[in-house]
Amino acid sequence: MLASEIINAHIPILKPTDSTARALAIMQDYKISHLAVVSKNKLQGLISEEAILSSVKLNQKIADYQLAFSHPSVLSTQHVYEVIGIMSDLGIAIVPVVDAANNYLGLITPAVFLKFFSEITSLSNPGGIIVLEVGQRDYSLVEIAKIVESNDAHILSSYISSKPDSIKIEITLKIDKTELSSIILSFERYNYRVVQSFNQHKLFEDSMDRFNSLMNYLNI
Repeated sequence: MLASEIINAHIPILKPTDSTARALAIMQDYKISHLAVVSKNKLQGLISEEAILSSVKLNQKIADYQLAFSHPSVLSTQHVYEVIGIMSDLGIAIVPVVDAANNYLGLITPAVFLKFFSEITSLSNPGGIIVLEVGQRDYSLVEIAKIVESNDAHILSSYISSKPDSIKIEITLKIDKTELSSIILSFERYNYRVVQSFNQHKLFEDSMDRFNSLMNYLNI
């Protein structure tokens, strides 16, 4: 999936001649902390709520402020995984999307990003989660899939996480089955360490806890 596919084009832009009062009003309405500043359809940068509120004079023009970040944008043709990395590096919850000529196309916001994350991880599909630990050299998705499918189940999504200076990785599997005991036993027979498992009810509670924590972090 590309950045152009998860754009929110409905959030108003700011012009350099707009007032900071207008910027704060838009930020409050859309519950975001940054807005794109655009002139003649070219992205100029981002302005932050923090920068405005820290100013002595609140009712100034956007042009009177130094815009945040030197390159606060992604290309419409970049993959969403690249977008995630850029957002993480810049420490921002939104990022503008531009074309190759720096024409502004829209913003990627927490709301659309979370919708994308929900889709790729199959959160809305019924099922359970199993977290495995395995050595990096022993990892085989083909073997893992065979073990799951031998129990009349299928992997809906998966992702890998690792810790620094560790030869182990954790594999998180979303399974299209809520009764996981037979699958867990099969993994243990093949010497996989099952770190965690969640049935559908527990999965929903855990997902909501994580979702609320993320929303609090993004302050929306």
